[in-house]
Amino acid sequence: MSSFRSYAAEHDLTRVGKGDLAIVQVHDPQCPTCTALQKQTRKALRDFDDCGLVYLVADIKTPEGAAFARRFNSPHVTLLLFDGQGELQRRVQGMQQASALVEVFADYKATA
Repeated sequence: MSSFRSYAAEHDLTRVGKGDLAIVQVHDPQCPTCTALQKQTRKALRDFDDCGLVYLVADIKTPEGAAFARRFNSPHVTLLLFDGQGELQRRVQGMQQASALVEVFADYKATA
């Protein structure tokens, strides 16, 4: 049950704009590059545990995820960084390594 709750929370796109900085991955679960980016993003986020960054997934295979991707004109293999009010601040497209993402997230957190 706990893993279902974690999955549901990670895919709850209504959490964008609820006060925390949000990183939303536009994700196709059947895409190997998307899966690799998700692994690298989660690895990078280990450096930011409990510090106001929320990681969410917009699964383009679901109606909600597809609508979210369309709303922000974002293809899969993309990370969207939102401020606490839900305004899109940055876009990171393509495959990234965790070390590069740590720098992006640290810079984003410092300037947000």
